[in-house]
Amino acid sequence: MQTNHKLPYKQLSDEILITRVARGDPIAFEILYDRYAATILGVCLKIIHDQTEAEGALQETFWQIWQRATTYEARGGSFAGWLFRIARNLAMDVHRQRLSELDRK
Repeated sequence: MQTNHKLPYKQLSDEILITRVARGDPIAFEILYDRYAATILGVCLKIIHDQTEAEGALQETFWQIWQRATTYEARGGSFAGWLFRIARNLAMDVHRQRLSELDRK
């Protein structure tokens, strides 16, 4: 019989998971990704209006989460709020860059 080592993780709060990510726990990171990736992609698509670039922004968002997990502070707001701010800012950067490139043409 095969057991699912992720099952207990799925019951943990976002704040506990990001604390574990800050310690380098890839399973906690994967759970957060699974929990939020579809929603973050939707946010990026609404801003960027391009599937490929939105997927790139999604990947960059989670790369930033992995890199900056130690900077998350619960007293500053929820993990979800922090995640969505990072995603929105990255998507807006992509959008502004696209507009800038169109202006140069």
